[in-house]
Amino acid sequence: MKRLSNLSLFTLTLFSFFSLAQSNEASAYDYNAAFGHGFYTNNGTQTRSASGKPGHAYWQNSADYFIKVSLDDQSKKITGRYSVQAHSKVLGART
Repeated sequence: MKRLSNLSLFTLTLFSFFSLAQSNEASAYDYNAAFGHGFYTNNGTQTRSASGKPGHAYWQNSADYFIKVSLDDQSKKITGRYSVQAHSKVLGART
């Protein structure tokens, strides 16, 4: 039991040491330096940049479906109505 307690204490101390050691270091990562000029072989398109981010002509489509259905058990019939509203959102558009 004492050995297990000592092992737990050692593990906790070791974990705390590495956690504190990592939190004091500032990151030197720079996105522009890592993925700067010459990194991408394709310059992208109007809808998608080379990094995969949306471009100035990017758009999103969506639709809302409204469905109302009735079931008639006696006559074994299904009747219903539906409508679809389509939406197109252009991210680069000015309103």
